[in-house]
Order: sequence, then C-alpha cells, then structure tokens
Amino acid sequence: MASRVAKALERIDARRDLRAFVYLARDARGRGPIVAVKDNIDVRGMPTAAGGRHLPDAPRTRDAECVRRLREAGCVLIGKTSLYEYAMGGTSRNEHFGDVRNPRDLQRDAGGSSSGSAAAVAAGLCDAALGTDTLGSVRIPAAFCGVVGYKPPRAAIPRRGVFPNTRSLDTVGVLAPNVSAAARFVDLMRASPVVRARARRPRIAVPWAWLDGATDDVRRAFVRIARDLEDIALPPLEAFGPAAFGVLEYESYQLHRRWVRTAPERYGGEVRDLLARSARATRASHAAARREMLSLRRATRRVLASVDAILLPTVPFTPPLRARYPLALRRKLSAWTLPFNVSDSAVFSIPLPGTRLPIGLQIAANDEATAIAVALKVERDLHDRRRLA
Repeated sequence: MASRVAKALERIDARRDLRAFVYLARDARGRGPIVAVKDNIDVRGMPTAAGGRHLPDAPRTRDAECVRRLREAGCVLIGKTSLYEYAMGGTSRNEHFGDVRNPRDLQRDAGGSSSGSAAAVAAGLCDAALGTDTLGSVRIPAAFCGVVGYKPPRAAIPRRGVFPNTRSLDTVGVLAPNVSAAARFVDLMRASPVVRARARRPRIAVPWAWLDGATDDVRRAFVRIARDLEDIALPPLEAFGPAAFGVLEYESYQLHRRWVRTAPERYGGEVRDLLARSARATRASHAAARREMLSLRRATRRVLASVDAILLPTVPFTPPLRARYPLALRRKLSAWTLPFNVSDSAVFSIPLPGTRLPIGLQIAANDEATAIAVALKVERDLHDRRRLA
C-alpha cells in the first residue's frame, strides 16, 4: 500500500494544471503532517528561486529556521510552492514559472504572493503550507482560494533563511484548512506555544467606515453575518497605504539594487516596472514613512485594546478572472490587509461559507491568544449558520 507521502506526490502530479509547486521532495519520508513551503523559504536539498531568476539554482544546504522546527516536530516537507516574483505582488501571476490557478475555478486568480501555498491547501495536496505576508500575501490567496490564512505577529516565527521582501514588514504565516490547524502549525515553529485564552463571549467590532469600496457581493455576505456588531473608529484607511508603501518601496529596492544594475533583463516586466518606481524612494522618504507607520501602529493598537477583535472582509472583491484583471482592481488587493501589517496584529482570514465565489473574513487582535480564541468561535458560529453578535 502506498504511503501517505507517495499518495501526496501522486495527487500533486495529478494536479500539475494548478502550477502550485515548483520543486518536489521526491525522497521525502515520514508519517507526520505533510507541509508545503513557499519558495522564498529555504528547504534543505531544494533550490530557492523566490519566484525569480537571480538566485543560485543549487540546492540549499540548510533549512530555514522555521522549516527546521517543522522537520524536528516530525513534519514531512513535500515541496516548494510557487509565488509572485520575489513576493512583490498580490496576484498569482508569475512570468517565469507560470501563473498559479485557483482550484475553486481554474479561470480565476488565486491571489498572491503565497499563491501556490493557498492553491495546494485548497486542492488537498498537503495538510498545511507556509507563506509569507508583507502586506497581505498569506491572507489574500487564502481568501481567493477559500482556505484559512494566519498571519501572526512578526516576532512569532523566526525569519532566518527566508528571502526578504521588506524587512520591516515581512512575517512568516500559515495556510491551512481550518483555524485549529493553522494555529497548531504556527505553534510548531515558535519557541513555546501560545497559552490559549479562556472561551467566553468576545467583544467584536467592525470599522464600518472602512467598508466603502466593497463590491455588492462582498458587502452583502459580510453584512449578513456582521450587521449586529458595534462600530469602531480606527485611523483613516487612506493613511495606511502611503506609510506601508513608503517603507516597502525603499527597502525592497535596496535588496534588489545590485540586480537592477547588473541583470535587469532577468526580471519579469511587472516587477521591473515596480522596481523602477521604487528607485525614487530615498532614505529621507523611508524615515518619514517609518515614523508614520509607527504612529499608525500605536494608534491602531490603542483602539484594538478596547475590544477583543475586529472583523473585516479580507479583500474588497471576489477572485477575478485571470484574463480580465485591470490594474485599478489589483491596486485594491491589499487595502484591507496591509493595515494589520502596519499594526503588527495577529490576524486570520477564514472563508465565509455559503458564497458562490470564495470570500475571506479577517479577524484581527492585538495578541495571538485572543485572535485564536475569537477565530475559533467565529469559525464555529459561521458553520452553525449563526450571525455574529
């Protein structure tokens, strides 16, 4: 009888149409949970391309620290998943390795940048997958593929051995079938598990002023389950983007500056254009953006401290058709996710049941214990078809 690992490899081979995996661990062994790893995270014995064409193609000799801890816990590292080039975008496009397709509808975008990880979990090709989240790159594909994405605070999971995008914002996260599994895999990668909060009736609020810009289907689905929740006044939504992108543009360009000068032809067109725009960022603009980001972080965390958690849709629209995906729409992808990178919150995206196309629901809190407890309760209530109150 074939082992679980052999069966997993067979399933992955059978779903090559998804383009979720870029490398497979053909010699994988073990009886533990099967985990896929985003290809900007080092796995011993496999190259790390990070979705691009500049890094050495030799297999890595060491695991990233988060991978080492998973391996030590008995997990089977089944392979590396595709991503948007250098994790610099929120779609499932990749000009080098091919676009990842959404298992819920192959004609639709799978979200990014952790596209392959979300698609692999949604298609049942692994028990969980690692992603990274700079402005929403775990939660956006989780929402589009109808799985759970968990972005813990930045300090929760070590980032040694992870190819960076923006050092001030990057976070390692997990994609999984449910909240309990996502939290469990994060626990395996930290020094000690989070002490779970006691179950009680949480106080949950919604920043209703932020809902402007949602499409009708997303708004209807969200209001159906959240209309009884109180309002909460977070800092203006439009303040977060300039701060986050001001930090991102300078830091990401500094990481790529040498390659931009010596091998620009190896970039895909979209990323080359992004880096050309980022080249205008200066130390002074970066310092100003960091000051504003830290101010917004303090203000947001003060407001979050007045409730247990806040709820918000993950993305303002459902997964678009890949063939019709205008730039104006792509610019809105991270509008509701990046504020919680700025605030360094613990935040889940969980799928809303009963919708025609996948819609994600974010649950954000200051601390992990509360975020996990509220996410478990919300997930349970939604599956019991209860409104949240």
